[in-house]
Amino acid sequence: MTLDELYKKALADDELKKSLAKAAEEGNIVAWAAEQGVETTEDDLRAYALHAQASSEGAADLTDDELSEVAGGWNPVQSVMTTQTKCY
Repeated sequence: MTLDELYKKALADDELKKSLAKAAEEGNIVAWAAEQGVETTEDDLRAYALHAQASSEGAADLTDDELSEVAGGWNPVQSVMTTQTKCY
């Protein structure tokens, strides 16, 4: 079984989902996965989580312009300009 298959199985099974949540709270997901028959590492889990998050948010669909807007970080000038409101 792959990490992806295990995750999908956990989403479909309430007891498995609860045990995954408990393992996550305790920081023991690698050990939990091993108990389920999946050998993995912290790096594998991190990469899987990033890939899953990017896939679910449609990050792969960003245009080059959108990507350049978020790649630079926080712009305090633009932030103030776009959030400033006037009271009359």
